[in-house]
Amino acid sequence: MSEPVITAVDAQAAGEGLNASDKVEFMGEAFTLPDRVSFWSFIVFAKAAKLGIDSGDADGMAAMYDMVHGCLSEDDGERFDRAAIEKRASDEEIFAFVQELMERVSARPTVPRSGSSQQARITSKKSKGKSRSPAGVEDLTTVGELAR
Repeated sequence: MSEPVITAVDAQAAGEGLNASDKVEFMGEAFTLPDRVSFWSFIVFAKAAKLGIDSGDADGMAAMYDMVHGCLSEDDGERFDRAAIEKRASDEEIFAFVQELMERVSARPTVPRSGSSQQARITSKKSKGKSRSPAGVEDLTTVGELAR
């Protein structure tokens, strides 16, 4: 019997207390994270948060949509849309899925593309904490919190 293989993704996720699986569950269905995701989705999401837009605004909902579709394959993005509609997903369930996507994608080690020169990342002292979520995400208000 062969030894289990521990990858860099597994080790990093374990060290950060995160799940390294490439599967994310939503309402009983498993969605696969592709090898590469669109980091631009994180930037759009963070920009919306920084501007004070939250998940109750049309722009905030659009940023969450872009986040989901930027982190899933095209087929899984469309399947997620159908599942959310058919199973009548609540705002809390969708927001929890977006947060799970962000945690899973953030847990992955970044690898420079071949042929790219290695450049030092510019990070502030604030950004060196445990959280690896895009800046401003923690400032978003869920639709459920707005309804209270």
